[in-house]
Amino acid sequence: MFSHIISDFDFDKEKILAVFSQAKKIQDLYLANWNAENKSNRKRLKECLFGKTIVWLGYEPSTRTRTSFEKAAKMLGADVIICDDMKNTSAAKGESLEDTIRTFQALGADAIVMRHPESKAPQNALKALGSDNSHPVIINAGDGKNFHPTQALLDLYTLWRNFGEKFTNGELVAGICGDLNGARTIHSLALGLKLFNIPMICVGPKNNNLPQQTEDLICWSKTGYIKTSDLSRWAGIPDFWYFCRLQTERYKDSISEEELKKLEKDYIKNFGCTNEFRKLVKPDAVLMHPGPALAEFPEETKKDPRSLVKKQVENGVWIRAALLKMILNPEFDFLI
Repeated sequence: MFSHIISDFDFDKEKILAVFSQAKKIQDLYLANWNAENKSNRKRLKECLFGKTIVWLGYEPSTRTRTSFEKAAKMLGADVIICDDMKNTSAAKGESLEDTIRTFQALGADAIVMRHPESKAPQNALKALGSDNSHPVIINAGDGKNFHPTQALLDLYTLWRNFGEKFTNGELVAGICGDLNGARTIHSLALGLKLFNIPMICVGPKNNNLPQQTEDLICWSKTGYIKTSDLSRWAGIPDFWYFCRLQTERYKDSISEEELKKLEKDYIKNFGCTNEFRKLVKPDAVLMHPGPALAEFPEETKKDPRSLVKKQVENGVWIRAALLKMILNPEFDFLI
């Protein structure tokens, strides 16, 4: 079903639902009541990727993505190599991404999960594998402001578990608020929602829009789409709201520090999930954030029972375990 995970274009609706099914199976097996049978379940899970080696290659900081991939791999019995302080690697001496990839290929890695500040770095990693481009598997864990496909999958899975058939049948309205141009999590989520025909109300600063290609694909698919800068006006319509921080690291080289501080202040005021905003949303609407959740998603919001942030983190483990299993050992049967 998958050879590599480079972008959200590697998925269609059928593949996403297959990942959900596998993720739920792993989740149910792992979380079964703690008894003799459950211990057997967890032992069986560890047999899935026994003898496999997963490399985390992090050129950018990560908390949730890195640790959930690590937990998922170890839960399935894989060995994990963490390489995320690039100042202490040959990258600091000038080694190229391509040579680093070929090094792990020579060491026998089965999969490289990589995060990189440059868009399309995973495509360059794939090219570096040469003629044997099936090994190791390249998994994109975020490339610049381009895509973050596994984050989108866990977000969609969270919605699927929360809304059930209403999600699958496209009977929801999405609210997406934040740095529409700079946030790769939003780009990936929007493409995923398009596959389920879920209309989107996208809220962000003026002239801060989804990338043109993403916006065009949504419009061509005839999925409902509105772009606005007025968060309050549309607050009560969506069934879920997805917030994101201002991606300051994407802008600090193009504007002054003073301008960036003002931009952040205005962003939190106009595009944050504040107490006032939460009073305007539908009573049963849920609130989401890919993290790190900063001032735009304050502590009071995180404690709101409608917040699914903790569920998103938990679901990241099941989704990433499902992907690793489906790529590296697709024929393995957990129930034997």
